[in-house]
Amino acid sequence: MPDSISSQVSKYIDQLQLLGSAIALITAMCGIVLFVMWYKTGIPKVLVGKQRAVRVPWDWLEVFLAALLLLFIMDALIITLPWGKHKLQTEDYAGYQISVAASAMQVAADQGLSGGLLTLPGALVSYKPELTRQLEDARSRIINTVLFFPLLLVVFFNVMKRLCGARLYQMGLHLNRWKENFTLGTLVWLVITPICNVLLLILLLHFWETLWGRNTEHPMGMLLMQDSRYSTWILVGILTCVIAPLKEELLLRGVVQPYLVRNPVASDVLVILSIIWAFSNLMTPGTGPDRGMGLGPLLFVFFAAPGYYLFEIWVKPWISEPGAARGIFATSLFFAALHAGAWPQPVPLFLFSLAVGILAYRTRSLIGPITVHILFNLTTMISMLLHEYPNWK
Repeated sequence: MPDSISSQVSKYIDQLQLLGSAIALITAMCGIVLFVMWYKTGIPKVLVGKQRAVRVPWDWLEVFLAALLLLFIMDALIITLPWGKHKLQTEDYAGYQISVAASAMQVAADQGLSGGLLTLPGALVSYKPELTRQLEDARSRIINTVLFFPLLLVVFFNVMKRLCGARLYQMGLHLNRWKENFTLGTLVWLVITPICNVLLLILLLHFWETLWGRNTEHPMGMLLMQDSRYSTWILVGILTCVIAPLKEELLLRGVVQPYLVRNPVASDVLVILSIIWAFSNLMTPGTGPDRGMGLGPLLFVFFAAPGYYLFEIWVKPWISEPGAARGIFATSLFFAALHAGAWPQPVPLFLFSLAVGILAYRTRSLIGPITVHILFNLTTMISMLLHEYPNWK
């Protein structure tokens, strides 16, 4: 066996071991919680209650505004906050080539942390002040996101209530059957997490790079690789294991999917928008086949689109409501397209989203989906922690 293949196999075995350790640890913690919850009555044999119909008062305009608010407006505001930016002093340039420093800052300004680290890793490593500035910028933005998130929720709920009279329970935010829904979320996580992670490892094989280009790293993972401080891990943990699951599930499974279930034509539109979104990633600098993800996102969405209609046939025994399966599929495809920048993660995330979407539809609650999402992200965080903790400062 060639050394390159041997080293790659060894690396993947190590990753599987870390993944197994993370799943085992979280399973033990969830087992204790479930025991405390059910030790008096025992876990019911039937966890899924009767299918309930919930009125959806919002229309496409409210869906668009919700997506704009949760995905773009607050992030744009956070980026522009003056205390979230760090500048280099003139003396920091001493001893370095101005051209390198200027090009590094230009990349950082155009593409942010991920673009800078991806495009000029050599320049940034050699020019440490600029790398430090980018890392501090990223930390500041995460801190701003954490601080502003409660305000974002207040604004979001008030906007939805004033525009269309939306109530929290209509978006899946209620405590009805919360213990059953939490238990379901834990079970779904336990099943879907190994499947998605093994699929991701397969897609990370160098063989696929000839088809869609070099794999790209998630910005948060890159930040943790460059900055091993305890505080950075805590900030990223809050962002990825609390804020991201709450925000994404509230938007996708709380607002978008219920609307699509009631309006199948809108599902068709969202599938088309997902294809456009994936195609737009090809236009981003630094993502050509020789520098980044290349054709990957577009090929994935293009080949997944035919399954849009087949999915409704496959899940008909469990989801008989006309148009519901299309709504779940379209929402999941959009969720995967939103993560197209960290290729090939959208492929397993699409399967993850399908499972979460079905759970949200059957329970009419966000407790299960949020539980799955938090535990799924927590699995990744713990795996990275077990791998990186010797480098902590």
